[in-house]
Amino acid sequence: MAQHWSLAFALPLWILILACPELPDGVQCPTQCTCYSAEWIVQCSNASLYSLPSNFPQDAVELDLKFNHFGSLPTDFFPDLPELTTLYLGSSCVHQIEAGTFGGLKNLYHLHLDHNLLEVIPEGAFQNLTKLVFLHLEHNQIASILPGAFSSLKQLSVLDLSHNLLTELSDQTLCGLQQLRQLYLSTNLLVSLSDRALPGSLRVLNLDWNRLRSVPVAVHSAVRLSSLDLSGNLIKELTSLSFGRKLGSLKQLFLENLTLENVTTSAFKRLRRLEVLSLKNNSLETLPSLSSYLRDPSTSAMLKLSRISWSCSQPSSPKQLPVARIIHVDKMLTVLTIYRC
Repeated sequence: MAQHWSLAFALPLWILILACPELPDGVQCPTQCTCYSAEWIVQCSNASLYSLPSNFPQDAVELDLKFNHFGSLPTDFFPDLPELTTLYLGSSCVHQIEAGTFGGLKNLYHLHLDHNLLEVIPEGAFQNLTKLVFLHLEHNQIASILPGAFSSLKQLSVLDLSHNLLTELSDQTLCGLQQLRQLYLSTNLLVSLSDRALPGSLRVLNLDWNRLRSVPVAVHSAVRLSSLDLSGNLIKELTSLSFGRKLGSLKQLFLENLTLENVTTSAFKRLRRLEVLSLKNNSLETLPSLSSYLRDPSTSAMLKLSRISWSCSQPSSPKQLPVARIIHVDKMLTVLTIYRC
């Protein structure tokens, strides 16, 4: 009986030791935070912090500072944390960062600054972050990105600037982002992009819900692009010039909720690898032949044409109107729903 009694109490203690391991001798943890030595995680979220605590473990790999009240992050705000790879600063009332703010975090890989109050990204804001791969700046109030803001980010692959107040991208905005693969600019106020605003390394580009009136010429230089979203803009017409001549790698094209009134016969002619074309919620009166996109039944093509507003009373309206959608070609069956006026 005594043996069973000791096991019953020993098990919870063992679990407790695993869940809250002690820090090694000489290693301190900020009093407002919780430190987990097994993974070297420092958890300081929702701690009502107005300034950065001291005594961070030098071996910290992940630092969570979400839901605090930092306001401004001056130069050298962070101490040298050479092992830190992930930093969460979301929803912390950050309204200003300066050149050198993150200078002591040379091995940072993930940086989350989302859901803050940033209005300007200054030159050198991410100085020394040469290993950063993911940068989250979505849901701020960013209206200006100064030249050189991203120039140190030689390895950056994913940049999220969605839900901000940007009105334009210049040649210098993304200067230095040689490895950028994914760029999210959804829900800004963009009316124009400089012709050389986009790096040629891009694979995914989201420009949906802006104020663009045509496909930006800058898109033509993104020759490796595989997915492009232009939904929710003010584009009324697509022609043979809209997508240039070099987007042969494009596989997904989203053109939903535009003000589209006309799509010329050759608008998609050079998009040879297109697999997904979505034209939902538009006001087209005519539609070019889409048979070329179904020529190879071995591909997995999906052409979404649902909820297009057609006018059967006009002489120019098509005799065959796709009302539902072409579901997909999956090596077995093509389903196409067509109604006549």
